[in-house]
Amino acid sequence: MKLLEWYRQRDLNKIQVQPKASYAGFENSKTYLLFYQYSQLAKAEVSAWEALLKAEGKLVDCIALYTSKEKEMPPDIYPQYIKAKESTWWGKPKGEVFIKALEKKYDVFIDLSSGDHIAAKYLRYGSHATLKVNFGHQKKPWSDLQLDFKLKEQGPAARAALLKLLAFINK
Repeated sequence: MKLLEWYRQRDLNKIQVQPKASYAGFENSKTYLLFYQYSQLAKAEVSAWEALLKAEGKLVDCIALYTSKEKEMPPDIYPQYIKAKESTWWGKPKGEVFIKALEKKYDVFIDLSSGDHIAAKYLRYGSHATLKVNFGHQKKPWSDLQLDFKLKEQGPAARAALLKLLAFINK
């Protein structure tokens, strides 16, 4: 393990999930956080997730992780984003969007990204959501609910499955 990776993991262990309240159910949950990596998913796909949850009367925040080194921000990125280059030397984001996302208590955190970028790990581990959802075939230590879907190809099916599961849990 490289020294930088050791420091990163040590810092992540400090912010790992604290004991939290249990998921109150779909009817009682109000706030949702959608997180995606700009290079992996189109804004139209994220907008479909956002529209689905808003149609159910939920308050939705979307945060994008922008990892490119270009100075100009693309026009099709969400207004709330985390720039990977605006981070501490060990990779922890230090922007206002990141800090506000960690301070706010969400009912559900939905991670639409894949990969292990260190900035994404900080948001995943540090989020105070009562239910954390992950997409992929591998169980993550920070997630409470795992769905095996490839979001680029199976987006509509993943949205329908997640909505059914959220409504089923704690019914």
